[in-house]
Amino acid sequence: MEVLHSERFVDMAPAEIHAVLLDEGTYLCSVSTMYRLLARRGEVRERRRQAVHPARAKPELIAIAPNQVWSWDIERHEAFLNLAVVKGHRSMPAAAGV
Repeated sequence: MEVLHSERFVDMAPAEIHAVLLDEGTYLCSVSTMYRLLARRGEVRERRRQAVHPARAKPELIAIAPNQVWSWDIERHEAFLNLAVVKGHRSMPAAAGV
């Protein structure tokens, strides 16, 4: 556990740690044993620091009278010779790579 928690290996997966140690000529245990040791302590998870993004509220459009909320759906279909489809109607050819 001391090796798995060392500053050198703290951001690596057990398989990577195992490979580095083998390259240096050191064999401590198998990869599955490393996972078993970490699981016993509840540490089998993503070991790198992850960015935490704040939750975003999904916008909700509410109409209280007719013609207050308008929306459209644009799709790109390869089957229509690279034409953009707007609500089921074909229009001008879509730009390449869009």
